Amino acid sequence: MEKQEKWMLLAGMLAVWLWAIPGRAAVPSGQIQGQVVEAKSRAPLAEASVWVAGTGVGALSDAQGRFVFKVLGSGPHTLQATYIGYQPVRIEGITLDIQGLAEEVVEPSEKPISLSEISVTPGRLAINCTEPAASQALTREELQSIP
Repeated sequence: MEKQEKWMLLAGMLAVWLWAIPGRAAVPSGQIQGQVVEAKSRAPLAEASVWVAGTGVGALSDAQGRFVFKVLGSGPHTLQATYIGYQPVRIEGITLDIQGLAEEVVEPSEKPISLSEISVTPGRLAINCTEPAASQALTREELQSIP
C-alpha cells in the first residue's frame, strides 16, 4: 500500500472507532447554562455572581436570573454562586452531555446578615476639637420666618 492509502485507512478506522463508542471522545468545548432562583419562592435572583471554579470564567445573572458560560472540556466542572443575604452555593461534578451542554438550577437559601448594634445618642459631633463649637438658639417664630 502507498503511504497516502495507509493514512486514509488509519483515519477511517479512527473515525469509526470514535463513532461506535459514544462518550469516549471528549467534548472539546460546550456551555453551562442555567438560572439562579431563590430556594423557597423560586423567584429569579438578578445579578447573582456565578462562576466556573478554577477557570476565571464568571458573570452576573441577568434580570431573569439566567447565565451562560462557554467552557472547555466535558468536565467535570464546579459551578459556584453567591448573592448578598444568601448562602453561597457550590455544585460539583457538572459534565456536558453529548451535545456539549449542561443545564443547572442554582438555589441559594436566605442567610441573614448579622450586624452589630448602633447606638445613637444626642449631643454634638466633636472631631479633633478642643474648644466648644459656637451655638445659636432660634425661637419658633424665627424658624417659621425663614423662607
